[in-house]
Amino acid sequence: MGNSGIRKLWFLDSPVETPFKSIHEINVIDINKSEESLSQYKGQKVVIVNVAIDSPELNDQLNYLKSLPYQVLLFPKCDHTFTYKQIADKLQGFKVYQKVELNGQFTHPLYKFLKRQTPQLYDEKLANGRQIKQDFCKFLISEEGQPIKYLLQNEKL
Repeated sequence: MGNSGIRKLWFLDSPVETPFKSIHEINVIDINKSEESLSQYKGQKVVIVNVAIDSPELNDQLNYLKSLPYQVLLFPKCDHTFTYKQIADKLQGFKVYQKVELNGQFTHPLYKFLKRQTPQLYDEKLANGRQIKQDFCKFLISEEGQPIKYLLQNEKL
């Protein structure tokens, strides 16, 4: 950690800081293809979840997420099987954003930030953090836009 409290990566023996200090500095595209800032969630605890539309556990997971006292933001995994309309229909009642890559070269900036700030996923030698290997992983985010907790698929808040 540097003086800013932001975790650094190392490249050629030099530290590289993430360009974001909180999720509130990150813009995303919603399911209707409109860009919006996550700064609208300042002052609120939110839960960010990667969703698998084709999972047999989808309905159980959605029912659990509806019961939470937080704003829930869903990010469908990058699966080209479903159209945005099909995704919107299956995820009615939730705030749904664009399909995203969670791992690899094209990891979405939000997930890069989350993985760099979460001890279970942070690795100073991996630019995009450790891999998220399960669907329905949850990040609990503080009112200040910082990850508080990372939970696997069947872990409850």
